[in-house]
Amino acid sequence: MEAEPFKEHASFILPFFERVMGTKDVVYGDELLGWLEHDLGNDELDQKKLERRLTDILHDRLSKGELSTDTIAFVKKLLSVLCQKDKELAKVATRLPGLIEKFFTQDFERLRRVLDVDKDLKISTVLERYIFDNRDTMWDSLQWMDGKKVSPVTAASKSNNYLVSHLEVASTAKLVTRKNPEFWTSSRFLDSLEECEVFLSVDEEFWVEEFFNLLLSEEKTKDRLFSHIKDYFRRESLPSLLHYFGRYLDNEMPSLLYHLFKENIESFGKRSVNISRFLASQIKWKDFTTLLYYNSFATKMSHIYSIIMQDDRSAEMRDDLEKWLQSTNIKDIRLQYPKPKLKDNSNSTNSSNDNNIKDNDLRSYWSYCEYLVTNNFKENLQSIVTFVLLQSVSLFLKLKYHLSRADHKEITRLMESEGLDFECMHDQLESYSSDEDTDSGSDSEREKKRSKKRKEKKKGKKKCKRNKVFLGWRFPNDPKQVIHNVVDLPQYFQRTYLTQTLQWFATSHPNLR
Repeated sequence: MEAEPFKEHASFILPFFERVMGTKDVVYGDELLGWLEHDLGNDELDQKKLERRLTDILHDRLSKGELSTDTIAFVKKLLSVLCQKDKELAKVATRLPGLIEKFFTQDFERLRRVLDVDKDLKISTVLERYIFDNRDTMWDSLQWMDGKKVSPVTAASKSNNYLVSHLEVASTAKLVTRKNPEFWTSSRFLDSLEECEVFLSVDEEFWVEEFFNLLLSEEKTKDRLFSHIKDYFRRESLPSLLHYFGRYLDNEMPSLLYHLFKENIESFGKRSVNISRFLASQIKWKDFTTLLYYNSFATKMSHIYSIIMQDDRSAEMRDDLEKWLQSTNIKDIRLQYPKPKLKDNSNSTNSSNDNNIKDNDLRSYWSYCEYLVTNNFKENLQSIVTFVLLQSVSLFLKLKYHLSRADHKEITRLMESEGLDFECMHDQLESYSSDEDTDSGSDSEREKKRSKKRKEKKKGKKKCKRNKVFLGWRFPNDPKQVIHNVVDLPQYFQRTYLTQTLQWFATSHPNLR
């Protein structure tokens, strides 16, 4: 059965939707990801389950013989974030054989940079102590910043950190390596490094590369590194994890989100629908990018529209959109449809439903939704959601176009004709008639007139005139929602459209998932 009212989906809306998805240089990247991060939130999540699934993804990626570019980027990004956030990771670094010595002897400037971040001066104190203890073999070879040598006695009489602050640190590191290389592995030095929680950030690239090689090795030490990774996954919020790693897990992230939210579709029928949660938890998307686009079209159409309207690369798309919108009529816009009565469809057949759906009923949005559910779509919720989403996008675009050309009275009449439950908000501004021109004359004369007017007002001699000022619309069914500006109405009606429909699906067809 062909649905005439929805031919526009095939003729324009679907191609437009796919066109935007294909224009990744215009609408893509951090914006889409940021919207989903914000909308999903971190409430009611099983952090242990999240940690297990991310750890499984990491193990699976690393177990493949030849690592893909995405895998390498994902693992290195993970290790980079770990170096920045895990204060205990320094203990892993100091226990890797030969790695600390390699770090400092590969680039002698690194010692100076480590001392710069050593706020508690613990590393500086250990280094000074070591130089004093080995002054017989080292002192004469020390290089001073101002070129003036200082005796050990003089240096010892000065304040802490005097010696290190007056030495050429890179030359000192080189000298230590040549004369006393065991310093780099001494327990005092290693302990001081562990207490300097940010020393890994001095050369993050070095440690990311070394930790990456460790994860690929057979060394037992990598178990400690994996332990830190698991702890991080368990502590970090879902929005942050999506922000850091979503773009590297295009194939795995949809499945992770699908299994992460422990919600049956029926639960969405019992409360207000979080559209992003619905999309993420009820559909197994083919990739994360598709979910990002669907979510952005469902929840941030205003932003998508603004980007398309302002970006020079979207000129052709804008022209086509304008032509299509000009062919539409505000009188044909439906803002709401009567919900069908919930019924048990388990025993119904396709033929009986075909007979029950009359031509005029088919023009009803809800009837067509029912038609989709009962005609070969039972196992494909994504197809249904796609239809609902495209219908909401069509509504948004038409409203955006036509309402911008209408005043609040025309818009109010449209909502009244649709039988919407709403209130117009007004404010009363008082003014008082006067036969005198208060704007004429000198400052003193104008002030006298104002004073006279105030006195007359108090005595009730002047007639009060009340002017109604329109402030916006309030919707009793959504008491927190007050629309003051017409530009916000399209997004509001689109959201209402989607939440009502998805809630109906969740309540009347709990077996869809």
